[in-house]
Amino acid sequence: MRYICTSIMAFASLCITGTSFGDFWKPTPVKLTASDGEMGDRFGKIVAIDGDTCLIGASNAAYVYTSNGSHVAKLTADSDAFGSSVAIDAGIAVIGAWGDDDNGIFSGSAYVFEQQADGTWQQAAKLTADDGAQSDYFGNRVALDAGIAVIGADGDDDNGSGSGSAYVFEQQADGTWQQIAKLTADDGAAGDFFGNRVALDAGVAVIGAYYDEFGTGSAYVFEQQVDGTWQQITKITADDGSGGDAFGSSVALDAGVAVIGADGDDDNGSGSGSAYVYEQQANGTWQQIAKLTADDGASGDGFGESVALDAGVAVIGADGDDDNGNLSGSAYVFEQQGDGTWQQITKITADDGADFDYFGWSVATSGGIAVIGAQGNNSSPGSAYVYGSNAATGACCVTSGCDSLTEASCTSLGGTWLGEGSLCDDCPASCAGDITGDGHLGIQDLLLMLEAWGPCP
Repeated sequence: MRYICTSIMAFASLCITGTSFGDFWKPTPVKLTASDGEMGDRFGKIVAIDGDTCLIGASNAAYVYTSNGSHVAKLTADSDAFGSSVAIDAGIAVIGAWGDDDNGIFSGSAYVFEQQADGTWQQAAKLTADDGAQSDYFGNRVALDAGIAVIGADGDDDNGSGSGSAYVFEQQADGTWQQIAKLTADDGAAGDFFGNRVALDAGVAVIGAYYDEFGTGSAYVFEQQVDGTWQQITKITADDGSGGDAFGSSVALDAGVAVIGADGDDDNGSGSGSAYVYEQQANGTWQQIAKLTADDGASGDGFGESVALDAGVAVIGADGDDDNGNLSGSAYVFEQQGDGTWQQITKITADDGADFDYFGWSVATSGGIAVIGAQGNNSSPGSAYVYGSNAATGACCVTSGCDSLTEASCTSLGGTWLGEGSLCDDCPASCAGDITGDGHLGIQDLLLMLEAWGPCP
């Protein structure tokens, strides 16, 4: 850590179209764009959120924001396709780079970054498969929960060319990451692309294989056993599945509920798309309890291209929808009712949506906040929209300045929150030597300076 050369936190202001989150179901978003964005960056092609922290993937970069739009960090690594997949949990981020070539061209890798005490993010590890090989595409998708990461490698060929696999890594007591399992389908075959989508929650992994059975698609459930090993529990298929549905083209998992996208389904026209909800039963089996389609679904909408799930709320992307122009995109919110059924609550489109935005290409949700990516926005620099919580905001004071944040965001960044509705004018004048940001010069500031003594990175 070297605090002496940089301030604890620089609150970089990005393009924000709304200053209030408002009600989650109302389209009053914060819009995120990269300050250094360029054509072709595809910012928003993949998104993740944990609590109040958003992680947005772009071409060869990933960006960290608070949910109110404050830019925290830009993460990079010297690997092709870095930022193609992202996951975040409890101050740890995993970022895929399927184009890396450590084990051959397109063998792939994934990087682990950790948030430091001062709010900055630092690379902690680079993950590659023990048996990685050319065109495995390791890192094409990643999932993360409680110190365990699942990394998809849909080009792996253990069961035939493109049969696919997924790898499980676990953080050790000393902070290092170790591969503990390789997952493949019991009935895997060439061209299944198992591992193209992955989800993880509480020792359960759902792995999509969208091209299984000539594109009908499937998903596999694995569970970690008491001895730490991982075992395939079941294979999930749609009750009404057919060729070309691409069931498993997206997967989400939370608290014994799984949502599986099938963006090629045709209930409302060719490629209109659907999503299926499965629930784990008391005996451990998984049962289909609902099939979700858009109230206004139409051909080519691609409903189910992306899915996210948290606390009985599902957000489903339909990047091919055309309410705001050709392929402008949309997202739908469904909520589980008291009787266990699922109901569409709202449809979300971007206020400034336009042709080829692909709004809904990626979605994420956590704690009443949804992030929706629009990788084609502004001719492909891309953007992401945050539909937010009702959490109060107020002045967050740090040595480098002030911004209006929620209490959770301010605390996570090492600042002092002055309460709901407080103004930055209420923050004390900044003091260059106050490294801890507590408004006083003291022994802790001196110790941090001594710890960081030496050349700046």
